[in-house]
Amino acid sequence: MTPLLVFLLACIATYLGTVETAFSALMRLSLRLVAERNGRSQVVGRYLDDPVEFFVPVRLLIGACWALIVVLLIRAVRLDAPHRSLIVFVTAVGKVVVSEHVI
Repeated sequence: MTPLLVFLLACIATYLGTVETAFSALMRLSLRLVAERNGRSQVVGRYLDDPVEFFVPVRLLIGACWALIVVLLIRAVRLDAPHRSLIVFVTAVGKVVVSEHVI
């Protein structure tokens, strides 16, 4: 059950990171002008007017996903030896790098 939860949380974090990247690309002036000319919806318009309303909650959700992943990894590994904490740290950093920066 733990590997499935870790995988699902990593997928959620990747999805949120992708949405954040797409929105930050939309904040570029050329794409923003196209969105505003084509008649933006109320939801997108609110976030385009004040982008912090979007970026802060998304970053908090991504951070919560990674914190839960680390907690699940610690629970799965049972930290009773120092080398196991290194395993958890390397695994967590690897997941963050792969799903937030590579993808």
